Amino acid sequence: MEDLEKRYIFNSVFPSIVLSFYNYFLLKAMWALIGSPNNNIIILISLGVCVLTLISSYIELYNSNKFTRSIMVVLESWKWPSLIFLFIMIILYLISYFVIIPKIITISIYLVVFLIGFYAYYNAHKIKVIEYELEIENLKEELNIIHISDIHYGTYRNQGLLKKIVEKINYLADKGAQLVIISGDLADGSTSIGKEDFNEFKNIKIPVIFTPGNHDYYPGIEKVYSACENAGIYILNNNYCTFKDLTIYGLNYSFTNPQKSFNQFNINPETNNIMVYHAPDHWKDFIKYGFDIQLSGHTHGGQFYPANLWVGKFFPFCKGLFINNQGDKTSYLSVSTGVGTMGPPLRLGTNSEMVLLKLIPKKIKP
Repeated sequence: MEDLEKRYIFNSVFPSIVLSFYNYFLLKAMWALIGSPNNNIIILISLGVCVLTLISSYIELYNSNKFTRSIMVVLESWKWPSLIFLFIMIILYLISYFVIIPKIITISIYLVVFLIGFYAYYNAHKIKVIEYELEIENLKEELNIIHISDIHYGTYRNQGLLKKIVEKINYLADKGAQLVIISGDLADGSTSIGKEDFNEFKNIKIPVIFTPGNHDYYPGIEKVYSACENAGIYILNNNYCTFKDLTIYGLNYSFTNPQKSFNQFNINPETNNIMVYHAPDHWKDFIKYGFDIQLSGHTHGGQFYPANLWVGKFFPFCKGLFINNQGDKTSYLSVSTGVGTMGPPLRLGTNSEMVLLKLIPKKIKP
């Protein structure tokens, strides 16, 4: 069975059945607070959402189109407000034991949640540029690198996002950016990847380097590689390349332990070494091997509330730039929240971002 079909069974079939029951009880509780719920309508809505999800997500695997993409965006976007409504229902029902809550207040709360959801959708589609300045030893000239991650090209984010990315990259290139590095999850795994899907990247004015993340394997890593090569993207597949004063290593995402893979590299600690690895893990190991900078993503910074409150518990280096000082040696870890989104195309409490890393020669202390 192909990876896409396995993901369909485990990520669509089982969750959709469970969510149909969840939606039924949630909608019934929401309706009961403002009137007498119509059980037949609630059942019809819950089953309709389930069937639409199953049919549309299956079509998307092999024949992605605007109609099914639009359906999936709406259905997937409902997941966030439904979670918030669950918390609200618990609170409102507890309060209702002590006081009568006017219907107008309950309806107003419902509307506010939906309005916040619309803002989260808008925020997810606005790319923000974050700039950091990094002092690097043995660097002869200033270099500006654009670090992006987690595009998740698929059902929910596709050609429209790629065009925005290319426009933003070219704007930064005109301002002095010299290289783009994608630290994984270029593909999402919700659709198959065709050879020409990434062709928009042919319009980028500067070189692009890519190292895969976990989602790039779901639609078939060879298909992702083929689309990258066709778009002129340079793939670092457990190997390295040089760019001016930099040696850039790309380590494929490992579902077990990547240490066996990066042990193969003959790393010169006297050069300026960058490690591109999708997950923000093993930073201390990479530092010991002589890497100055690690570029990662994967976490999305939690993407939206309340996930952004607990993702940091699993990933201590959740988002932003982290600095490690050991004697005179300074090492950096850049963790991007991602330029795309996974699942619901919403962001609340995080941004869709590009990271502009301004590498400058380290100042020698007198």
